[in-house]
Amino acid sequence: MRIKIISLLFLVGILAFVGNLKISSITKQKRIAELDATEKRGTLSWYAKRARIEGKERLVLPGPLAEYATVHSVDEAMAHLGAVIAQPIKKKSLIHTDFEIVTWYKFEILENLTKKKLPQCSARDSFEEPLPQELLPLNPNEILMLKYGGNVEIEGVEITMVDTQIPEFSMSQEYVMFLSTDRSGRVAGGIGPPGIFIVNDDTVKAITNEPHPFIQDVEARYNRSLQLLRADMNRRAGRTTVTRENFAVLENITWPFNRNPAVKIIANFFISRLEKIHASQVAGVESLARLPWYSLTCETSRLRSPRERVLPVRQDTGTN
Repeated sequence: MRIKIISLLFLVGILAFVGNLKISSITKQKRIAELDATEKRGTLSWYAKRARIEGKERLVLPGPLAEYATVHSVDEAMAHLGAVIAQPIKKKSLIHTDFEIVTWYKFEILENLTKKKLPQCSARDSFEEPLPQELLPLNPNEILMLKYGGNVEIEGVEITMVDTQIPEFSMSQEYVMFLSTDRSGRVAGGIGPPGIFIVNDDTVKAITNEPHPFIQDVEARYNRSLQLLRADMNRRAGRTTVTRENFAVLENITWPFNRNPAVKIIANFFISRLEKIHASQVAGVESLARLPWYSLTCETSRLRSPRERVLPVRQDTGTN
């Protein structure tokens, strides 16, 4: 008899537990439905509140995809960018919009491989939004960089947004980076993942495993050797690069014969000759007549600020 009573009580306990689970599940679904009716679906706040309903303390979300210019070779890139060895020394993650977490990094430039000030992109305006005061002021050898991703706390939930294109920078790691800056000279941008390489002793390795023509060109030229890359940058810094942009003045001559076809023929002849001379000075460089002179402009190579990017359609990752 005693065994029967115990068995009955055990069965009642199981039924009560299952009933509570069902009630809890129904309550959760009701609260989620109420959340969807009051909160914009897909925002960081929406994800945080839904995580709390489901009893989660941490959440990982994929970041939006950034758009970068396509650069095919070192020669093409160096017409518009500089190259440095830099190391992140400080960072600040923050909520940028209802949908975005971004992280500002302060980099210390350890070596300027191109031996000149980083080019300023005239098409890349200075950032209108305030720069994080925690990372200011900047020393002359320091620069800021902005990327998607980071960790913030919302509604008591730790939310991590992962940049699927550029991994999180390590504070103890040195990087070779191909960059230009905004007009202020304080915020750097570039060609995205292909233009960032991890430095380990004398080797450089692309930060991304995705195949890209620029990475292939870098590896073919330097065989992952930092010493060879540095030597080539030094050689480039010691000569004057001849491009059509250097001779743009020939197309804007203000003297009386500026519309004379013969003048333009002569100008084009001299440009062609100078290009051939320049090509002969660069070992292993294909004929410059075949290079896409205007395929990489400041406008296309700029790192867009997050407010200009189009967010992908988000999936309910890990929240169902």
